[in-house]
Amino acid sequence: HRDFKPQNCVLAEKDNRFKLIDFGAAADLRVGINYVPNQYLLDPRYAPPEQYVMSAQTPRAPPQPVAAFLSPVLWQLNGPDKFDMYSAGITLLQMAFQPLRTDNGLIAFNKTLGDKFNGDLRAWRRSMEKKGAKEWVEGFQTLDALGGGGWDLAVKLVQKEPADRIT
Repeated sequence: HRDFKPQNCVLAEKDNRFKLIDFGAAADLRVGINYVPNQYLLDPRYAPPEQYVMSAQTPRAPPQPVAAFLSPVLWQLNGPDKFDMYSAGITLLQMAFQPLRTDNGLIAFNKTLGDKFNGDLRAWRRSMEKKGAKEWVEGFQTLDALGGGGWDLAVKLVQKEPADRIT
């Protein structure tokens, strides 16, 4: 998808399911449709640190039959599905934490997480709890509910290294 964010998710009233919309930035990595290695289309507020869905060194797709044959290899080498997983994690955090629901709050969080905590969400949490930052308490409680599955999911999604993210 390459542009996963709340604005591109809708709740379908008919079946109460979230659905993704706006596939304008999506790329078919099997055959290279809408994929340019040295170009990215994304919202930096939700994008993972690597900024590219595939390595910038990945060449343009060869002719379609060859590309389709090689795509499983490139998929294993680059894990492009993990790009959107990071964005889903940021969206989850934004739903849980009120301070992340503004552009400035989200931008500041991303900068702090990357610069001060090297992308370590657990270290960020320890810092917030140590400070006694009340504006974060409700979000931590929400993510910790029912055995902490929400927090565990957030940590598995918001990993600096793509290889460390769940798919």
